[in-house]
Amino acid sequence: MTRPAMTAEDAVRFDRFSAVNYAIVAASLPCGCQPYQDVFTYNRWAAQGFQVQKGQKAVKIATYAPITRKNQDTGEDEVIGKRPWTSAVFCRHQVQAV
Repeated sequence: MTRPAMTAEDAVRFDRFSAVNYAIVAASLPCGCQPYQDVFTYNRWAAQGFQVQKGQKAVKIATYAPITRKNQDTGEDEVIGKRPWTSAVFCRHQVQAV
C-alpha cells in the first residue's frame, strides 16, 4: 500500500497528541524546541521542504502504527487495529532547507 504524498499543511497538523511523548521529547532536547511545533519526523520535515542534516541523531518515541487489510467488497484498505511502533523525530535545529 502506498500512501499519498503529505502536503506541507498536513505535516504540521496532528490528529492526536501524547502527553508522554511531549515530555520525552521536551526533556531530550536541550535547545528548548517545542514538540508538535518544532519537532517532526523525517517525512514531516521533508514535506515542509527540509532535509535532516547528516549525522544528526533522532529522539525515539513510542507510538502506534495502523494494521490494515483490504476490504473484499470495496477493495479499499481498512484499519482493523494498531500495533506498537517506534518513531524517530528531529528538532528544527537538526534540519536545513532544501
